[in-house]
Amino acid sequence: MKRLSISIAIFLLIATVQLFSAKNIIVQNGATSTAYETLAEAIAGANNGDIVYVSAGSYDVNNLEVNKGVHIIGAGYNPYTASATGTTVFTSNFRIMTGADGGSLQGVYVSGSISFGTSDENSTVNNYTISRCYVNTIMLSWYWAGKQSGSNFTITENVIEGAVYGGDATNLVFSNNILFQTATVARPITYFKNALVTNNILISVDDIMGNMVTGTTFRNNIIPVGGLQVINSYSDNLYLNNLYCRPEGLFSYGVVQSAGNVLIDRDKLFINQAGDKYNFKDNYHLTQEATEAITGTDGTEVGIYGGDYPFKDGGAPLNPQIIEKNVSTSTNPQGHLKVEIKVKAQNK
Repeated sequence: MKRLSISIAIFLLIATVQLFSAKNIIVQNGATSTAYETLAEAIAGANNGDIVYVSAGSYDVNNLEVNKGVHIIGAGYNPYTASATGTTVFTSNFRIMTGADGGSLQGVYVSGSISFGTSDENSTVNNYTISRCYVNTIMLSWYWAGKQSGSNFTITENVIEGAVYGGDATNLVFSNNILFQTATVARPITYFKNALVTNNILISVDDIMGNMVTGTTFRNNIIPVGGLQVINSYSDNLYLNNLYCRPEGLFSYGVVQSAGNVLIDRDKLFINQAGDKYNFKDNYHLTQEATEAITGTDGTEVGIYGGDYPFKDGGAPLNPQIIEKNVSTSTNPQGHLKVEIKVKAQNK
C-alpha cells in the first residue's frame, strides 16, 4: 500500500509539473523525484534503476542515446486511453546503447524505429524490455542485418507497424504483440534465432512473414492474413497451436514440428475487426467459436489475451493513469486556482 501511495503521489507531481512548468519529465529514485526540461537532461541526471516519467507531448529524440539502465515510462500511445493527458510521442528514431542493461521502455508512441547502438562497438545490451509502445520498426542491433551480442530481450504488448529485426539475439521473447507488415521491403520477423514467438497477432502483406529465422518456436499466435511463409534461410522451426485463416498459411519448409494448429474462417475470428491494418477502435477479442476451436499450449487462449503477458486494451502503462483532468480558467476571489485530477491505479 505504501508503494502504491508513493507511485500515485509521484504521478500527481507529474501532473502538477505538466500544468505549471516547462519541466515535463520526472526522474524517480525511490521516494525522491527531480524534474527536468528535456529527456536528454533527465537521462544524464538519472542512475541505473531509476524511473523516468515522460509526460504527454512530443519529444525529438533524434540525437538521444540512452546508455543507462533506466525505466522510461510515457503517458501511453492510445489517444482514447490517454484522452485526459494526451499521448507521449518520440519523433524520429530512438536509440538504446551499451550501458542500458536492465532498462525498459513503456507507454510511448515512437514515430520512427527503436534500435540498439550506432555501431557494433556500442550495441550490446542485456535484459531489456520494450512493452506497450506503438512503433514502426524494432531493431535489436544498429541496423537491420546487424547482430546483437547481448541477451534476454522481452518485446511484449506492443503495436508494431513494420518489422522486428532480432539480430540473432540470445533469449528473445516476442510475446502478445500486434505486428502488421506495411510494405514488402521489410519482412515482419527477420534474424530470429532460437527465439520464442508466442501469443501474437501476425499480419503480412504478401504472405511472407519470416526471413533468416532458425530454431524458433511459433506458438499460440493468430495469423488472420497471409501466413508463416518464408523468403530464405528458414530452418529448425516449430509451429504449435497457431490459429490461421488461409489454407496455405503454415508453410512446411524449414519446420521440424507442426502440431495443434487450427484453420478458421476469417469472419469467425475476432469480435469486431476488419482489414489488414491496426485500428485503435477494433476489438481483437476472439469470438466464442474461435475460443472453442483451439486452446494455447499453456491452457490459456491463443492470441494477445493469453499467455504470460495478456494484452491490456488501450495499452496504458503500468503507472497510475490520469483519467480526468479539469483546470479552471481563472482563480477565485482568494486567488486560488481550482484543479481536479482523477487518477486510476493500474493492476497490471
